[in-house]
Parts: sequence; C-alpha cells; structure tokens
Amino acid sequence: MERDISPIKNKQDVYIRAICGKILSEGDESMEEKVFNMLEIMYNEMNKRFDEVNTGIGKNREEITKNRTSIVELENKLGGKIDALFDGYNQNTQAINRLETKFDALAEKVDKQEVEIRVIKGAK
Repeated sequence: MERDISPIKNKQDVYIRAICGKILSEGDESMEEKVFNMLEIMYNEMNKRFDEVNTGIGKNREEITKNRTSIVELENKLGGKIDALFDGYNQNTQAINRLETKFDALAEKVDKQEVEIRVIKGAK
C-alpha cells in the first residue's frame, strides 16, 4: 500500500519524507528499530533547529542590550538640554503673561481717558 505524500509544504517535509522512506525501506531491521532510527534522526534535526533558534535569540538579546545602552546614552546626553528648553519655555510663558497683564492695565487706562476726554468735550 502506497501512501499519498501530498501536499508537501516545504523543504523540511521533503527531507522528513525522504528519511522515513529510506528507513522504512530497509528490509533487515524490525519495525521497532526502523521507528527508533526515524525518531532518532528527527530528534537530531530538531536539536539542530533549536540550536539555530537559540543562536538567533542570543543575537537578538545582544542587539537589544546595545539598543538599551544607546537609549540610555541619548537620554543622558539630551536630558539636560530638554530640561533647559522646558525652563526657557516656562520663562517665556511667564513673560508673556506679565506683558498681557500690563497691556490689559494700559488698555483700561486708555479707555478711562477716552471717556474723560468725551466728558470734557461734551461739557464745553
């Protein structure tokens, strides 16, 4: 009885199917030995893949550590400058508020003087 090997999704499927076919076609071993050999090969392949994944994770961790270091350096470098800019912004806001208060007081004086001038002109 021949099994249908479709659908083959990727290279790993082809590789695993080839290994299974080779092991199962060997005639002098018992079925238990064939299955054991197949499992052993699959175990070794999985270990290789896990090693690759672990290597990739290690590289990512190194890169994350470098990025964190860079971020801390930037924060230290720019932190004082940002604080100085914020202080300047606050000082400008306070100066604008003082000028608005003075302007409002002057506008009130002008309004009072205009009323006085009208009263004086109207009395003549």
